[in-house]
Amino acid sequence: MTPSLRSLLLKIFGSATRKGPTETYLSLLMNISSRKSSRPPSFNSELKDVAVNSVAVTSCAKTYCSRTVLTHIVAFQSGPSETQTVEWRTDFVGPDYFHVKQAVRESREFDEWVTLGAEHYLRPALWLRGDGQRNPILNSFLMLGKYLHVMGTFDPSSVGTVRHLTGEYLCLEYELDAANDLAAFSEFLMSYVVRPQGTCHVSVWVDRQSLRVVKGKVHLKGQTQGGSVTTLDLQQAFASFNEEVHITRPRVGLEPKPDSPGTYIVVDNLIYPVPFHW
Repeated sequence: MTPSLRSLLLKIFGSATRKGPTETYLSLLMNISSRKSSRPPSFNSELKDVAVNSVAVTSCAKTYCSRTVLTHIVAFQSGPSETQTVEWRTDFVGPDYFHVKQAVRESREFDEWVTLGAEHYLRPALWLRGDGQRNPILNSFLMLGKYLHVMGTFDPSSVGTVRHLTGEYLCLEYELDAANDLAAFSEFLMSYVVRPQGTCHVSVWVDRQSLRVVKGKVHLKGQTQGGSVTTLDLQQAFASFNEEVHITRPRVGLEPKPDSPGTYIVVDNLIYPVPFHW
């Protein structure tokens, strides 16, 4: 897709939804399907090079933005199933700066945090600094490195091309052994499933022009500690590679009370938003 056509699409969809170009593009990427057209004639012979080049190009990105949706369904042995959908919006600036908003759809619980290396800020209401509450496992899960690990370690079970409003993509699909391969893939996903079962399906979409990974999808089944059947569906979209993404240090409104560990005092009762990349 030419830059001018992409800009026009982002302007049209962004105006209709009142979203910035980054949010609009991430939403469009989330809607890319896995339906594939026929394979290019020479694709089989170039498959290894495409995967290797995509890993190299994507891993060099210093900044990017992402949207992540994880749907967790538990089918209890004694009753109906329970569904929880968690969504994250992330700005990343390498090597270890994160700005994340988290939303649990069913309970309408919202969290936000900023991690600047060893510094960690969270906003239960007003911003406060809590370095001991950093969650490096979750921050790492929100990055795209797990898909690069799959591409560099395993051979895809199927490959094809997908045409979408946003461009043309290569879709690589992998079948991982849930019990043996998943731990290296994502420690965070393993925390949801005590006993992974069968095959973990991983799909990766690569932009044919830039060779960057723009979307990943995971489907996994397993059991919880209580023996209930659990299903995980993960989708992630990535955009704004190497753009001027800035993560600012929050203006703290709560500070620890010197004589009372674990409690805070209000030093500024105004909420200062930390903007996401537009």
